[in-house]
Formats: sequence, C-alpha cells, structure tokens
Amino acid sequence: MATCSSSQMLQDSSPEESEKADSRVKVTFSVLERNGGHLWIDLHITPSSAPFEEPWSLAFTWPRIIDPQSLTTGYISDRQGSFYEFSGLPKCDTRDSISMQFNAQGPLEKISDMPDGFYCKFNVDTMQQSNGDRCAPDSSGDGVVARQVGTVDIQFGDMGWTRVTPEPDPFVTTPPGSYDLLIIPYPQSVEVNRDSIGCTLQSQCTISACKDADFAANFIAGLPGKVSFTISVRTTDSGVLLPNVTLGADQTTSAQPVEAQVGLRIMTQWSDIEGDESYEIEISNGTITVFASHSTGFLYGLVSCYQLCQAYCPTSGPHNQLPSTYVRDSPRFRIRQFMLDVSRHFRSVEDIKRMLDQMTLLKMNTFHWHLTDDEGWRLVIKAFPGLAERASWRGDGLDVRPQLTGGPYRYGGFYTKRDVQDVVAYASQRGMTVIPEIDIPGHCFACIKALPELEDPEDQSGNISVQLFAHNTLNPGLNATYNFLDKVLEEVAEMFPGPYVHMGSDEVPKGVWEKSPAALAKVEELGLPGVRGLAGVIMKYAQDVLRKHNKQMMAWQEVLDEPAVDKSAVVCSWQSSRVGKEAAIEGYDVLMAPGQVYYMDMTYNINRDEPGLYWSGTIDIQKTYMHDPLQDITDPEVRQHILGILAPLWTELIPDRDKMDYMLFPRILAVAESAWTDKKDWEGFVGRVIAFCETLERLGVKYRRFGNG
Repeated sequence: MATCSSSQMLQDSSPEESEKADSRVKVTFSVLERNGGHLWIDLHITPSSAPFEEPWSLAFTWPRIIDPQSLTTGYISDRQGSFYEFSGLPKCDTRDSISMQFNAQGPLEKISDMPDGFYCKFNVDTMQQSNGDRCAPDSSGDGVVARQVGTVDIQFGDMGWTRVTPEPDPFVTTPPGSYDLLIIPYPQSVEVNRDSIGCTLQSQCTISACKDADFAANFIAGLPGKVSFTISVRTTDSGVLLPNVTLGADQTTSAQPVEAQVGLRIMTQWSDIEGDESYEIEISNGTITVFASHSTGFLYGLVSCYQLCQAYCPTSGPHNQLPSTYVRDSPRFRIRQFMLDVSRHFRSVEDIKRMLDQMTLLKMNTFHWHLTDDEGWRLVIKAFPGLAERASWRGDGLDVRPQLTGGPYRYGGFYTKRDVQDVVAYASQRGMTVIPEIDIPGHCFACIKALPELEDPEDQSGNISVQLFAHNTLNPGLNATYNFLDKVLEEVAEMFPGPYVHMGSDEVPKGVWEKSPAALAKVEELGLPGVRGLAGVIMKYAQDVLRKHNKQMMAWQEVLDEPAVDKSAVVCSWQSSRVGKEAAIEGYDVLMAPGQVYYMDMTYNINRDEPGLYWSGTIDIQKTYMHDPLQDITDPEVRQHILGILAPLWTELIPDRDKMDYMLFPRILAVAESAWTDKKDWEGFVGRVIAFCETLERLGVKYRRFGNG
C-alpha cells in the first residue's frame, strides 16, 4: 500500500516527506448535526487528478467514539486509541466524490476538537496505473510510502459556538503603584523606605560572586535582557576579587582584563539564614546585596535581582532608581512542581532544558517528567533492549498507530541514560529535583505492544480506556509483570537520584481483567473479593520495590482506592482540592493539582478558536491566581501534610514548542506565585505580569497575550 497524508502533517516529519506532496485528494469533514455529545458527521472524499481504484482506505486521528454500525460507506478496518482507518471504500472517479456518514460520541466545542492527520492508502500497483508514478518503498522495505494530501477542508456548519468578550486589558484595569517591587513570585517580606534612594539601576552591572553564588551569577549573566552583567568571583567572603570574567549560562569561563567596577554592583554574602531556598536582599548605599546560606538561596536571590533589572532599568525617568529596600524571602511550600508530558508529544533535551530555565526564573523546584503512557514509552531500559525502540515510535503500520496530531509518518523519540543524566544534572544546578513518572497499571499500551509477554493472550475482557485504548493495563496475574517492574524500577532508581518516583495509578479502565484467566487465578490465590483489588496488588508491589531502592512512591489520587498501599505514598490530587484535603486528614502527604485551576492544558475561555481541553472547565490566569491550595484547611496538622502544588502540562493537543509556550505562559506565573506565597493582590499581580512579559519576549517565549478573545 502507498500512503498519502493530509496537510496537517506533524512538524517532526522530514523535509523529504514534505516534498512528496500529492494533491490528488481533497477531504471535507462536515458536522451535520450536534446534539450534546451526539454527533452526525459527513466525510466527503474527492480525487482531483486521478481516480481512486480499489482497494484504498482513509485514515485519521480523532479521540471520539465512532459507531461502526452507523457507517453509510465502508467499515472500520483498524482502530487504536484516537486512530481510525476506514476500508471497503468504492472506486471514485475525478468527476465524483464519496460521502461517508456516521454517528460519533464526544464533545465538540472547539476547533481543536476536530480530527487531524487525514491520509489515504493506495495499493502500489493500482496507484501506478492511475497516477503513472510508482511509489518507492520506504526505508523498511515494506512497500509503504508517505505522501501529503493536498487539501483537508473542515466544515463546521451551524454549530452554535459561543463567542465571549475578551479579557479586559490589564494596562487599563491595573492602577499604577499597586506593588513595591516587580518580582514574581512576590517576596514574603518587603520593607521600603521611600525617603531614601537605595540604588540607581543601570544597563551594566557587576556581580561580586562568593563561592556559593558562582553558578547563580553565571546563570543570570547568560540570560538575555536590558542589562549586561560582568562577574567578579570572590575567593573569600571578605571580598578578595579575582580578575573580572564575563560568563554566559553553562558556558566555559574565560578571564578578561581587570577593569574598574562596571555600573551597578550586586554583592553576594554568605549568611546563616535558615533554609536552603531562603534569601535576603538589601538595597542601600548604591549597592544591592544578596544574603543566603546555600547555592539555591543565592540563585533565587539573584533571579529576583535579574527581574528587578529587567523591569526598572534603564529608563529616563525616576523608575531607574529604587528606594532603600530590605527583602526577606522563603517559600511557602516545600514542593513547587510542574509536569511535562513527553509521551503524547516528544520534546527534545534542549526543549526540556529551556523549560527548566524558565521555571528557575519562577523559583519552581521540582520537574515531574511524565515519561510513559499509551502513546509512547520514552525511556531506554537496558534490561529490555527493544522496549524504547518499539514503544517510542508511532506511525502507519507500527505497533503504535498514528495518534493525536496523527499523520502516517514515523514520529517519536526516547531518552538514553546519558540524556537523563544530562537533564538531572542541569536541573540540580538550578536547585531542582527531577521526578520520573512510570505510569502503571493503566496507560501501558505502548510498552505492552513492545513486550507481548506483558499481556494475557487469553484475556477476553474487552475493556476500553478513557483514551480509547484496549488492553492498556499491566496484568497482575502474570509473573512477567513483576519481573518487568523489578527491572524497570531498579534502573529508574539508579538514573534518578531524587527521593520520589511517580507510579501513576490513574484511570484503570472499568472491566479490566474480568475475563483474564491469569488475573482470575491471582484473585483466587490471594483471596480477593474481585479483580478490582488487583490494582492495589500491583501498586503495593511497586511501592515495596521502590522502598528497597530508597525511593518514596508518588501517585495520582486513585491510589487512595487501594488499601494495600500504605500512607508513605504521596498523593497528587487532580480531580479536586477536596480529595487532597481528605487525603491529608487521613495522614497522607499531598500535592494539590486540581484540574479546575492548575491543569495547564485546559483552555483559557470557551471561544471556539481558543485551544485546549475543557473537561474541568475554563481556566484563565485570574482563576488560577485567586485559588488558595489551602482553602478550608485550618487544622495546622492537616496543613503540614500539604507538601505543595503540582501544575501538569498534558500534551495531547500540544505538538510543538510554541503551543507549549502559549498554554503555559503567563498562566504558570500564577501557579508559581501561589506555590511561593499566600499573599493575594490581583491588580498588583497583573502589573508584575505585564513587566515579566517583557522578559518573556526577550527569552523568545511565545506566550498568550492579554486580551485574546
């Protein structure tokens, strides 16, 4: 078969594939009727330059349930997750078109709800006869090639979609002077003497870096901005200076000629301040001095100085002068965690490092790396040499079919042990812990396809996951499952030095294992009341394996349904804050991650052209900012169990870096603020966001602009 894809081709496709454009096909997708979640769809397929000879098929990705009995033409020949392939389609002449109608179920409120990745598949010999140009086999030699279809036309019809009034422009709504310092997140204590000038901001600045502040100085000196930083490295805290050096982030240091102090001077001074992340800043006598007791404290203090320099310097008016000020700062929560899903859409190591730098500016201290899911397994495990190679790629004819943004081309990637070491070291320099997530027992479709021994061949359960995958759950009745967990977690514990490993536990499909002989035998062996208790068996086993490797298990809130798992598990409460509160009352440590305010993949508003999911509603920056993760929790002992905040970025609808930027910024600023301080001043926050967006511009971040409708 020869393959032709739609114009919505993945960015990861090679230039050579893009040149294989085939304008022979036009597909029109029309919504004829919408009644709640019930849809009536019409597909019109039109060849433009050559007829379609039988056999041929049409494929696309759409995470909705299509009723196979409702098809007016053809049949569903392949279905996997969001992927559908339709075969049995008749010959179609260039003067004709084929109409295929069907029922579907699922929400349809936005343009991003529409299907993607349309492509057609033709028999090579038939294509030669009708097109006069035989397709060359692909590199695998299986006779399948990829070509881009010329046109895909989406017809919405009268959908009754909602338009809303754009957000008020914060430049208009924010009164000036409602903040003392343009810093995000805002410090815990700011004392200002407006009768005294502390320093004058200038376009050049010298950082006098003590031993524990050398990396912090190096980091901010490598960031773009209004201010040029020169660094003097002190050999002692008494102030002995080495020759001035100019440093860029993670660049080799090279000595420069000794010169006089350049511009404003920022001093760093060791102090016995309590807390590795705590710092103090004194602005007086023409100098800014940062005090800390740890390298992370110096980093956060200098990050605050960097923000001040970008916000106030240089200007022609009085704003280039800061009053005498003393800042005392430390975090509200011990864990300030952000999650990136690299399974649904893969991101390079360089993209991850870029994100770590962004989060460092916001004083976030934990990177949750969602490495495995149904759509891809992203980590090399030496004990299973073929796992990453098979389970990390998807495309037409592969174990994992095209998913989400679709297209027939081979898409994916994985991280080697060296990649992991690189990311972990990069994060550690920035005061961050990396938490890997190996999602079990559900969300395992890709690894099960790569390792067939993980599936009971006699299992006839027929369950389908929320994401429409069948047989995506590890089987607790198989010895291979426990061997898999032993070896994977041993290597994961070795690669990631942090104290936690996230083990998923979420969205185990209903009906799983009910018709698996292996699972039913395990139920009888353990004397369980039913198969649902087997999820706890797997999670408890994983918890015990991690404990053996001196790791603590973190998991999504569904782990609370597994009484076999003990309370050393850290619970990530994602469906509501109420669940997190109840878990804390029971004695679990908790990360608050309510989808209603902290899920960064949710849409900003209900406009049809605003991207994002909306199962938890719409989330604008004000909603995120105003939420208090400790709301209604007054008992001090219960509060101690709330370790912090988790902001996940799931990437089903986020195929590239620019869209990642758009969904994160500036909304993630509100998460960082709530994770650091309990102070709430919406108008002041908006003013600080406006200033910070200038920094985002210089960093090349494609953030969402205020006022988008």
